[in-house]
Amino acid sequence: MTGATVKSDAELMWNLLPAVAIPSHSKFLTARDRNGNPMVFGIGTDHVFRVAQENPQTRARELIDLNPKLGLAETVSITAFDMIQDANDEIFLSFATVNAGQHGLYAIQPFTPSQVDFTDKDSKLKSVQSQRLDDMKIKDVLLGEPVPGKMFPSVILNYVHTVRASANLKRFAISGNSFDVLDNKGDLSLPVNSDDILCYTTGRIRQHEGVFALYKQGSKRGIIFSSYSDQFDSTLICPDGANFLTTFKNTKGETDLVVGGDGLWRFHSRDVLTRDAEGSLLCQGEFFRGIHDMHVAQCDSKVCIWAATGDDGVSYLEFSTDAVPKSLESGEQRGVPLLPEGQGGGIAGFLDRKGRNAVLASNRQHEMTYLQQSPDTREWERTPFWFPSSEHTMSMYCYMTRITISTDDGTVIPYAHIQITSTGWVDLVINGAPLSLGKTATTVKADAEGTVSIINPTTDIASYEFSIVSIHDAENERSLFAGSAVKINPMAKIDRILGNMTAERLNKATLTDGSPVFSNSSHEQLEEAAGALQAIESAKSSSATAPPTNTQTKVVAVKEAGTIGQKVIHAFWDFWHFVQNAWEKVKAWAVETYEGVKSFVIQLGQTAYRFVLDTAERIAKAASFVYQTYLKAPLEKIVDWIRNLFSWGDIVETKNHIVDFLNTTFDFIDTNVAWGADKVDSSLDGCKALIKEKLSPKNVPDSINQKRTGPQLDGKANKDAKDKMEQSDVKQSWTKYQLSHGGALKGASLVNPAGEVIVEEFQKTWNDIIKPTFESLKDTVDTIADDIMLLFKENRDFTAGDVLQKLGVDLLLGFIDAVKQVLKGLLVRLARMVRDIKGLLNKQIKVPIFSDLWVMANKIFNKDVEPPTFSVMGFIGFVLAIPITLTCKIFTGDKPRPLPKFNVLSLEKFFNGTASKDDMKSFNGMSAMIEVASASTLAVVGLVSVAGLGGLLAKFIDFQLLFGAVRLAACWPSRRDLPAWELRRLIWAADAVNVGVLFIGRKVDKGGQGEKVLATVELIVAVLNIGMHTAVNIYEMTESWADKDEERTGYQILISILGGASTIGKDVATIADDPYTKLGGLTAKQVAGKASGFFNVVNTYTNIGKGKYVAVLNSGS
Repeated sequence: MTGATVKSDAELMWNLLPAVAIPSHSKFLTARDRNGNPMVFGIGTDHVFRVAQENPQTRARELIDLNPKLGLAETVSITAFDMIQDANDEIFLSFATVNAGQHGLYAIQPFTPSQVDFTDKDSKLKSVQSQRLDDMKIKDVLLGEPVPGKMFPSVILNYVHTVRASANLKRFAISGNSFDVLDNKGDLSLPVNSDDILCYTTGRIRQHEGVFALYKQGSKRGIIFSSYSDQFDSTLICPDGANFLTTFKNTKGETDLVVGGDGLWRFHSRDVLTRDAEGSLLCQGEFFRGIHDMHVAQCDSKVCIWAATGDDGVSYLEFSTDAVPKSLESGEQRGVPLLPEGQGGGIAGFLDRKGRNAVLASNRQHEMTYLQQSPDTREWERTPFWFPSSEHTMSMYCYMTRITISTDDGTVIPYAHIQITSTGWVDLVINGAPLSLGKTATTVKADAEGTVSIINPTTDIASYEFSIVSIHDAENERSLFAGSAVKINPMAKIDRILGNMTAERLNKATLTDGSPVFSNSSHEQLEEAAGALQAIESAKSSSATAPPTNTQTKVVAVKEAGTIGQKVIHAFWDFWHFVQNAWEKVKAWAVETYEGVKSFVIQLGQTAYRFVLDTAERIAKAASFVYQTYLKAPLEKIVDWIRNLFSWGDIVETKNHIVDFLNTTFDFIDTNVAWGADKVDSSLDGCKALIKEKLSPKNVPDSINQKRTGPQLDGKANKDAKDKMEQSDVKQSWTKYQLSHGGALKGASLVNPAGEVIVEEFQKTWNDIIKPTFESLKDTVDTIADDIMLLFKENRDFTAGDVLQKLGVDLLLGFIDAVKQVLKGLLVRLARMVRDIKGLLNKQIKVPIFSDLWVMANKIFNKDVEPPTFSVMGFIGFVLAIPITLTCKIFTGDKPRPLPKFNVLSLEKFFNGTASKDDMKSFNGMSAMIEVASASTLAVVGLVSVAGLGGLLAKFIDFQLLFGAVRLAACWPSRRDLPAWELRRLIWAADAVNVGVLFIGRKVDKGGQGEKVLATVELIVAVLNIGMHTAVNIYEMTESWADKDEERTGYQILISILGGASTIGKDVATIADDPYTKLGGLTAKQVAGKASGFFNVVNTYTNIGKGKYVAVLNSGS
């Protein structure tokens, strides 16, 4: 292994995650967890008090009910709470409860996130409760400022006296040095005759600890600071329209007050010492009117004030306490709008020490939105704040990027350690786990296939670019990569597709159903859009950077007649998220060239803002504005138009064909298995003689003996086929990803699984035949497995003759004898096995991801269906239909041919050659496609079980059995006119033994060795199949027969040897005890499996395209 090669493919697509979004909350606050990431405390609209926290081990977020952690009964509702986190990350928490009409107040013993892991089911928090709160209805809870030397800050209770109906504030405090008593310290002094307390917050001014209160007195509003640590009150001049109060700590550690209304005003702590002080205006304008809620996020000296405005928009002001903005001058603008009207309401901001800024916002329907700002680019992105789920899924649009790491000679590198960067900070899903990337390199680990799959959620066609800067081996010890970074642009395909856009192309753009994409746009608008898009595209060749000064704009396209106004302000990209979501506020827009650099200019009101298009991602954002905002085409239409990956109507149709095919074929097999236990000896002895003859060294032709079969041969394969495979890697691998990293296999479960009951007759077969037979061959199996692994390790370009020499005819004949004994034992149980397998196929199965896909797919036919519990057969058909439909379209340009109508009786025509030529093409093509797709799915199941992604192998026996049985159905050898028919039937029988042993293994006590016994069985069958496939291929090459095709037979040699070696590698990885042998087996599995899968797809779909596929042999992978 001398170096590493990086290949990548990316698609803009609709996708599903096995996850749920953060539920609706009526109040929520953020804190930093042990890793500096946001954790959210909140009361849901279902009145459950929860915390959303990242699991320290898995790094996945979890949503935890806090009642058990607090020692509260399920009947207790938490009605109000407050939480603050100090500079040392210590968290202070207090909350109010109601239970059977009784109100309570609690304080939690302070803790740091590093001390308490809420995802640990045994974690608890110590609390202290106040005395009874008679005649009090609690409105809100507020914590005072933490004071050095004091165990817990004061707790301020906003309440209404139920008898006098008066509003007031009451203070509680922990007394003494023990966390045992929460004392009532009495009501706070507020202005006499105040009608209502509109808002209040706590603060510390010099030695004075107290409360700022915004109160209403008649038609007037006032602000007072009332100290509860001593006798000190101070009134402040209340700004007009004041609605809300919040605070931040200044450089002296004291409290500065911020008042929100039609703007933001600041009162410095020293101003509070002077009665009737006036505040300084921090910001004002249309984006800061009618403020009714605020939240301050502060980390060290950095402060961000979040404001929910009167129209339920969200804006913010960011500054450092070392340089707080002075009072606003006339005409000056300050602050940034983020969410336009109707999208905000409740807010909770977040800052961390890395400079990351984020906010959670909820609208009046309590629908939650999470936005995060990249600390380097300052851009805001709407990001799913999600939690893994085994029962639910969350849909999104995303860029899905698949990166494959291999050696220079094509060998995949399992578990390689890759350092990767992004051109901007972004939250991603990498191989099923959440991770953040930025400009600092982050190490990610490739999976067992040497791949890294990245899901980057998006709301437009833009994406940051990635770079791989280093690659190390599985042990993260040896560098495999030198030279400049490998750049990966997920937008590359989209750039090519949307390049050189014209009004004619926009006008002709249609969706899958034939309807126009831009149905809401006039011809004039399409002309303007095309001109703007061409100008934006030309920005890719610009290299200069425009200075932040004003300029006259050259208009390329505008919303209304006229030109952009004279006043143009250089805008930072933190303003962009608002602009692209506030189309009704846009007066005009244009693309300009300024000092050699393209810029996007948008006019809001009398002011225009310039956004410099200096990166590929920003260029794409400008194009997204044209497509999505100006031409009013939502992202789902854009994705459908440019990269319609999943033709769900065709997939559902293919799924129905597959189910029909399998149901009829299984019934046919049930009624047409000709072998009885008494015929096995003679049938297999005849096959042994044929193998001995065909595999005798003198009878093996040079065309086979010297056939190069190393896995690197895929690099020399047909270039057109290779390009199609590489350019559709994400498509090809999407189902595989969802089964493994996506969580479908881990979350799937059979309803009343068949493996629950041990069957005595199967136990006897296991104990008396299966286990002894294969244990007797253990040493032989270990030797041949080592030989095959050594062949892969030492020689990347071996021949079929090299493999046959390692196997030896005598070894193969011995394995046939072993298979014969087991086959005879299984045939005794055949009736029971067939009955149980049919029962298994009709069982119900719950599968995350695919259930929701089925609902979505049926909408194509205007059918509203509930998320189903599939029948096993329906699940298999749907899982196979997705890759079959996609791959068939890639290679043939069309969906799979529809199957002719047939049943158990008419199926015989397809096997004896009397069916029509067109019907035979359809039937043989479907057989071949099902075999390829089943083999690929089996490889995924085997990989997941070996890699431990879903637990013990026992969990996956049902999946291996299911797809193994499907593969048998697809390859049923009833074409008696094909060469070496008896030997083909023995190949099928050997695979049937493998499936049968798996079947019995589900219903017996395997004595703790089942995993290795099952792997040994599979390994023997793989070795045997290499030899038998080769014998069949020799027959096809050397004999004359009607459909002889040496090219296809050549592919079959590659597929059988590489596929068999892949299975051997997987089984070695299962059986071996030492980690190096396991890794070697896994590497061989991936190297050979990748090459075998490639040749199997190329062979199958090329022949289907030619309409000449006439025979199916199991691929052996």
